[in-house]
Amino acid sequence: MSKTHPCLVKIKNCHNQIVNSAATLKYRDLCPEIRQNFVDLFRRGHNAASALKCHKTDLMIEKGDYDQAAADGMLMLSYSVVFKLFEKEFSRTYGSISGDGMI
Repeated sequence: MSKTHPCLVKIKNCHNQIVNSAATLKYRDLCPEIRQNFVDLFRRGHNAASALKCHKTDLMIEKGDYDQAAADGMLMLSYSVVFKLFEKEFSRTYGSISGDGMI
């Protein structure tokens, strides 16, 4: 043992959470292409709900295993995330929805 580092480290390569479960997929970061698809839908006049419905329909058509794709956070967003993205895009285009920046 070293005099400068008087300890012994043992690495077990164990995780304190499940890493090979379908439930862990929902925590993945959003794919940039999917984000851009939503922004394009918003610019074409969709609101958050209709954009999410269009995206789900496209995902059903494109992916053979829709259940697994729908559980993946990289491909499928929750409504709250879509709404926040919609608000961000709306305020970028039209200004603040309320407050001092409102038109």
